Amino acid sequence: MSTKLCSVCRSIFSGPQRLKQEQLHHRSRESFQRAVELGCFICTNIFNDGGSRKLATDCQLIWYLTHLNNESEAWLKLQIEVDDLGEDIDPNVGIDEDPGLWYFLLLDQADASDNIGDHDIVPADYEDDFFLSITRQWFKTCLECHDRCRLTPTRRFLPTRLLDIHSIDSTGQIFLVLPEEARITRPYATLSHCWGKAKTLKLLSGNINQLQSGIAFGSLPTSYKEGITLARRLGLQYIWIDSLCIVQDDEADWRREAAQMANIFRYGEISIATAAAADNSDTCFTERNSALIRLPSVQASWAQLPSCEYYLLPGGLYFHQVEDSPLHKRAWVLQETMLAPRVLSVCKSQFWWVCLEHQACETFPNGIPVRAQSNRGTIAPISVGRYDKSERQWNWNTMMERYSRCDLTVLSDRTIALSGIAQDKEERLGDRYIAGMWMSQLPRHLMWNVTPGTDSHFRPDKYRAPSWSWLSIEGPIEFQNLSDRHLYFQDVCQLLDVQLKFYDNNRYGSISGGYIKLRGPLGRVLPDFEEYKFMVESPHGPFNFTEDPSEGDVDSLDGSDSRSNGDFNSIQLDNDWNSGGDMVVFDYFSARTVLGSSDWKFQNAEQVRIEQTDPAVSMFLLPIFTYVLSDVQETQRCTGLLLHREEVGQREVYHRLGVFESIKADTTSRLKALTMNDVIIV
Repeated sequence: MSTKLCSVCRSIFSGPQRLKQEQLHHRSRESFQRAVELGCFICTNIFNDGGSRKLATDCQLIWYLTHLNNESEAWLKLQIEVDDLGEDIDPNVGIDEDPGLWYFLLLDQADASDNIGDHDIVPADYEDDFFLSITRQWFKTCLECHDRCRLTPTRRFLPTRLLDIHSIDSTGQIFLVLPEEARITRPYATLSHCWGKAKTLKLLSGNINQLQSGIAFGSLPTSYKEGITLARRLGLQYIWIDSLCIVQDDEADWRREAAQMANIFRYGEISIATAAAADNSDTCFTERNSALIRLPSVQASWAQLPSCEYYLLPGGLYFHQVEDSPLHKRAWVLQETMLAPRVLSVCKSQFWWVCLEHQACETFPNGIPVRAQSNRGTIAPISVGRYDKSERQWNWNTMMERYSRCDLTVLSDRTIALSGIAQDKEERLGDRYIAGMWMSQLPRHLMWNVTPGTDSHFRPDKYRAPSWSWLSIEGPIEFQNLSDRHLYFQDVCQLLDVQLKFYDNNRYGSISGGYIKLRGPLGRVLPDFEEYKFMVESPHGPFNFTEDPSEGDVDSLDGSDSRSNGDFNSIQLDNDWNSGGDMVVFDYFSARTVLGSSDWKFQNAEQVRIEQTDPAVSMFLLPIFTYVLSDVQETQRCTGLLLHREEVGQREVYHRLGVFESIKADTTSRLKALTMNDVIIV
């Protein structure tokens, strides 16, 4: 299919081939807008992917062409960036990692044609036999040919309840069944869906017998019917749907089934994800623009090079169509899609297939070329064996950062919605799971921070996790990249003990209390919030952690700035500024009602909020580790926790308030020389 390009974009593919050179694209927003109105494929994709709001009135665009992987690579990568960001172009940055950057892959047609297939027309109707044949082929090939996908489970597992869907044609009904009583041996599918706000039929303690007697298929929400239809087309007789297989008004049943979530999805034959439906009443089977599925082509006629035709693939295809879908904004779906051995996603534009060995879609029905695949670490089924230990940790951190951005209807579900994947990962990693982190990474893993410039961050009114765990915060978070091989770390803090308490016997689930005990250098902070100065007490006298803000040498305390990448020390709070303006408000769950017992349970603890000027504010810095760039002679930096001390009788406990970073040599030396203390953080 010939591709319509504006004159600016056409010039990229003619004349001398300008590799690894920044070139001017559109000189103004007006020029870019005209190209969009004319239907330029590249400019229209940029416009639809946020270009309309990311391009300032006085900005211009630049483009950068490079080989995809190495100099001998026939495939190329075209990157386009807003020039007013003031940052150098990094050809390795992806579309979902930069707010003003887009890229396109140029796939050599001769090399990629086998993956694209020979179908000329992609139907707009999901009821077409084309979809039946393509999904069945993906499923059949996976079951019969993929060694890693068809490994026999070490034990047999069936959920407590399933839905029997095989007799819809004859009875018009589906039936709630108990596999153990019915002696079911056949495989089952699972459904990942958005509940939304629509009224949904639920399994309740009072209607179990009614649902066992039959549920009219026509009465089900639209996304349920579509998921069931796909499962039947794949030849499956049973399906698991959370709202109909867990007793929703029985907390004991809900917790018991939530603890089984890892096995429910891991042992299911396939997970069908109605990704395009934001609500159970929405349909995924919408009429589509088939032109968006077929790859366009562009003819390159560079001087002194053979003429070549490329497929033009917009970057981030998987991210935009799957990860950015309504379903994947839901926190529960992370473990549902990662634990399932196979995932069939019904997206707005097309079907996507992901298993341990194969990634395909209608654009690439024969499989997406490996070089064109997205990073599947945050969404594809778990395959730990592919990575070394540091890469596994990086993948976990990346997953948790994404998870922290996902929505929850019930905020207290943040821990339990992660329990299945935590259990699975622990078995594979041979590590111990600790409230969203890993024992082998402590205490360094404590160095997470709230994501600057994002939606509000707060500690929910109901206790969810100790303050040192990112699970205690609602809102996007980030981890420090501890797997960076270019950094040399030195611990200055030692882990002595960590204990967690749970509401039930599921140590991957809902947390009721706990603490971590560390030994490290500790210094009391004497804050002057009006002057933004933080004096730290030390054995050799107080020193100033920050400088006078008039010198432009201090970070703000509202969480709006990320940790320092300039020439200053910084402090970043976990919570946001008080909505009233300049007042900083700290909050924590008081240990006053906890320390009288030995179980450290905080589920009934009082949440205390104190203002910065309150005499009760008692702040401390606890350095966790130092680091330098191993291949560069650079100042040793120090990073650690900002704590609040609570005195309860003769005992002292600490609550996390935020993080700090020192990038100045003298400050780092003073922090390391602070008096060593044993610190209990709750």
